[in-house]
Amino acid sequence: MKKTIVGITAGIALLSAVSIAQASAFTVPSGMDVDEEFWMSTEYASGYVYKKGSLPDLASMLLSAPYVNNPTGISISQWDDDMNIWTAWVALTFNAEGAYLFSDDVDAFKLSGIDPEIGKDAGQALFLTGVTFVAKTIDAGIITQKPINSVPEPATVLLLASGLLGFGWRKKQ
Repeated sequence: MKKTIVGITAGIALLSAVSIAQASAFTVPSGMDVDEEFWMSTEYASGYVYKKGSLPDLASMLLSAPYVNNPTGISISQWDDDMNIWTAWVALTFNAEGAYLFSDDVDAFKLSGIDPEIGKDAGQALFLTGVTFVAKTIDAGIITQKPINSVPEPATVLLLASGLLGFGWRKKQ
């Protein structure tokens, strides 16, 4: 099985390094076959949302060996176009080739519960994710990968703090 790796190896990154607070966009070349793996690398986060844009639907998701061998805590959810919702989180189970096969062809999925220490202990400086497509890529396209941060945004903290202050002020009245 042929692999296309972006962001690492051979020193060629199709796009610059990723900031944890921002989404990344990886360019998928045209002409990738159905069984060809497309791998992306990025900084560690507690989870990610992947979207395929105008590319063919995704057939499977692959993780690097440390996570395939120890998927404890990692769960996945697929986007349901018909209902406009994320499906229920399920624990990851991999086939013999180390791939998670989607139950349906999907255009978006979420990973959560990633423990960065598993990859770092195995010597991986970056988090690696691979995908395969249900059809050959005719045109080049983009896969976006947005980190899910477990740390609340400053605006959320400010809103919560102001609400608590409001309750305290009202109680004094």
